[in-house]
Amino acid sequence: AHPAIESSLGPTLAVVFAVGLLASALASTSIGCAAGSEIMYGLLSMRTALAYSRNIPSVRLAAAVGHDDIADLASAAGIKGEVRNSPMVALGITEVTPLELTAAFATFATLGERAKPRYVLRVEDENGVILYRTQIQRERKIDPGLANVLTDMMTDVVTQGTGAAVRQAGFYGP
Repeated sequence: AHPAIESSLGPTLAVVFAVGLLASALASTSIGCAAGSEIMYGLLSMRTALAYSRNIPSVRLAAAVGHDDIADLASAAGIKGEVRNSPMVALGITEVTPLELTAAFATFATLGERAKPRYVLRVEDENGVILYRTQIQRERKIDPGLANVLTDMMTDVVTQGTGAAVRQAGFYGP
């Protein structure tokens, strides 16, 4: 979404959600819909498509934006591994460690500041005296406005979309 938002294809961009085969501009494969899912949604904003896990608009947007821009955003957010040139990347499917995934989401939540993960926060002696403390190392990697828009869009997933059960279970963080 980052390259799309920066190029004025923002979260309200309407994308035609056509069910059937989607010939990917990123690979020579096709993406089909699951059996029994022949529901037409017409035009959806990218915000709504994300909130309700409508994946075809994301795949189409990724094809329009281009793999290199998506890979650059993933890297800026903290993904260290290869982001393969595949339609699956539009759905966030790439090999990452739990630490990379956490660091990447934290980069958006901190308005674009990526913090280097720390494995040890501090070392104390038996009396609670701090013997060693690690320093937080932060670096601005993503535009704060962009990170805010993306975080707000992802918040819609749990406030009104497919993740709404999280709120019903009592979680009210961002």
